[in-house]
Amino acid sequence: MTDPAHRAAKPRPQRHQVGSAGHSHPGADLISPWVLELAGEYDISTRDDLNAALDRAFADAHGLLAIDLTNVTFMDAHCTGMLISAAAHRRVVAVGATGMVARVMDVLDPGQHLPRRSTRPDHRATRLG
Repeated sequence: MTDPAHRAAKPRPQRHQVGSAGHSHPGADLISPWVLELAGEYDISTRDDLNAALDRAFADAHGLLAIDLTNVTFMDAHCTGMLISAAAHRRVVAVGATGMVARVMDVLDPGQHLPRRSTRPDHRATRLG
C-alpha cells in the first residue's frame, strides 16, 4: 500500500510556465505543459483520490496536461480507463509509464487515444502536484 500523501497529487501551479497560470497563449501549452505527478498505487481503494486529482488538475490546467506516471507502481484497469476517458475530453498525454502500468495501458488503449511519451514534453513544465 502507498503512503496516503503520495496516492494522488494535489494540483497547484508552481515553477516555470510561459505566461500566467490563468492564461493560455497560442502555442504556449506545447512548449510548457501543465504536469500532474502521480505516485504509488491506483486501484479500487484510491479511485476517488485519482478522480479528485484529475478534477483539480482540469480546473487549474489550461492547454496540454501531462500526467506523469513515472512513480506509479500499479494502476488497475478502472483507473487506467479514467485516464483514457479524460483524453476524450481534454488535451492529455501520459508520460513515464513503465512495467505493469505501461502493459495495462497497451492492453486497454492499443490505439493510444491517450497519447503516451517516455518523458515529459518539456523540462519547463508547470507542476500541479
